[in-house]
Amino acid sequence: MQETCDTQINKVATISDYRMVPENDEEALLKAVTNQPVSVALEGHGRDFQFYNGGVFTGDCGNSLTHAVTTVGYGTSEEGLNYWLIKNS
Repeated sequence: MQETCDTQINKVATISDYRMVPENDEEALLKAVTNQPVSVALEGHGRDFQFYNGGVFTGDCGNSLTHAVTTVGYGTSEEGLNYWLIKNS
């Protein structure tokens, strides 16, 4: 059975500008997320990432950007660990 895509798009936001966050600058990312969601590209084709299901990602990282997520917030756990709120795109 062949499926079709729903091409009806409901506009829910307008992107009027963008800014690049410096690489490896967590403080700059914190400031950016404070004002709005931030799109993040990462390498997602490795086995470590494919089987990742939550918590702190400790697998190998590379520079072949194949996946995108949206960072929508951050916080600190009761144990004092900092974390990012991520929506998988």
